Amino acid sequence: LVAVKLFMIMSGFLMAYHYYLRQEKEPWEAPGSWLKFYIRRFFRIVPLYYFLFLVYFLLGPTMGEWRQGIAHYYDSAISPASRYNDQSFTNVWMHLSFLFGMSPEYSFRTPMPDWSIGLEMQFYVVFPLLMLLFRGYYFAVTAVVLHLGCRIINKVFIKDAFYLPSFLPLAMDYFLIGMLLAVYNRYRDDRIKAPLAAGVALVLAWRSHEILIFLIAILILLLLNPRSVGKPVKLIAQALGCRWARWLADMSYCAYLLHLAFMTPIAYFCTRWDGYLHMLGRFRFLVVFLLTVIPTYVLSMVLFHWIEKNGILWGKRIVKKL
Repeated sequence: LVAVKLFMIMSGFLMAYHYYLRQEKEPWEAPGSWLKFYIRRFFRIVPLYYFLFLVYFLLGPTMGEWRQGIAHYYDSAISPASRYNDQSFTNVWMHLSFLFGMSPEYSFRTPMPDWSIGLEMQFYVVFPLLMLLFRGYYFAVTAVVLHLGCRIINKVFIKDAFYLPSFLPLAMDYFLIGMLLAVYNRYRDDRIKAPLAAGVALVLAWRSHEILIFLIAILILLLLNPRSVGKPVKLIAQALGCRWARWLADMSYCAYLLHLAFMTPIAYFCTRWDGYLHMLGRFRFLVVFLLTVIPTYVLSMVLFHWIEKNGILWGKRIVKKL
């Protein structure tokens, strides 16, 4: 879950970062800019998601049997049967329309790890409005008001209704942290805006009650300020900018959606082997990890070039025509 929260931070940062790059050419005051943004995000996310949704939908009952077989040995692997067996029209429609993230009943109802995709789509819907509110010094006020508003909504209306934080008010802080880091990067020479953006981002990171998120926010701030970083941080920046890191970034979306399609059957068939069950926990993890990661990334390369990359190109062509 921490990795997904980090993804939310990076998503908020990248969306705001690219907005600043395009704001003169595509200002949010022009309705056409909103349409272009939505088209880009739609074709970036939807083609691959729809394809893998169909695969998981067909495999759902079988994957449910595998998951039950794993849970026979590991209680922590127990998962609701409805997640695998609900093939109703309503469930399909909720996922194809990306409304499932806002519903406690349907937010965790496929074998896919797609709860965060529904959350991401909710963020895309409100993002242009958020950037309008982030103009000038209003970014700090907007972030604080949204943080307090989401806390009230969560305490009063949502409480523990969602199995995972798939509804935007449950995860808004992480997106705001990323957006504030982009504001810091944009105005890092401004003596007021830069410290204010960094300070609000760190307060929200601290309020997440996860020390790792707070430390990651500090690391990103260091990476964004090339004049103050030391050698260890520069080495991290070089590692994150190398060819292999960029390749992993390209594969990340597909690998995230795809990995359970391999991990579930692999873990199930491993539990059929007595030698596996008698291994130490770390070795059991290593076996399943190695058997999962290789086919996941091999197929991710294929799907990236076959579906994901073409979807991005389709979006760019439509935007260009507009």
